Amino acid sequence: MIFFDKIKRVIERPERLLIGIQLRWAYYTNNQKLLIKVLYRLQLGKKLNLDFPKTFTEKLQWLKFYDHNPIYHQMVDKYEVKKFVADIIGEKYIIPTLGVWDSFEEIDFDSLPDKFVLKTTNGGGSSGVVICTDKATFDKRTAKEKLEKSMANDIYKAMGEWAYKDVPKRILAEKFMISIKKKCSN
Repeated sequence: MIFFDKIKRVIERPERLLIGIQLRWAYYTNNQKLLIKVLYRLQLGKKLNLDFPKTFTEKLQWLKFYDHNPIYHQMVDKYEVKKFVADIIGEKYIIPTLGVWDSFEEIDFDSLPDKFVLKTTNGGGSSGVVICTDKATFDKRTAKEKLEKSMANDIYKAMGEWAYKDVPKRILAEKFMISIKKKCSN
């Protein structure tokens, strides 16, 4: 059934086949510029103008190619960025780190508190985040699958995000933090 759905989508929009071929070619040849252009067209349905970027999204893509400040490697690494931010605003504003490991098997769960957060240092968004609110009922198998999947993801190669190139793939444990909302009084 999935095969026929793909055929139907290609028939409805034949340009998707060419875009799909370009996307695979860019990924396997590590052609970041082509990859970004194809992803841009897929997401926004229009050609990316890198020569004279006008829109906000075009300017963001332009930065991926032409603004290669080495500090960005540290800024995208969830562990390394803590040092960078602490130097600017102070350690007291940084969520405490409980540990950092190269693999899930290295984590000493006995040393972790009852509540904690695990996240991959190389990922973006929430794809590599696991929240534990009760260690007694924590599903390690599911956490391992999610974190290892995130660690296997290469944002540089898959999305053309230059800053993620060669970022170490590790697992970070942080103190569980809860937001307390104060009621406003008039």
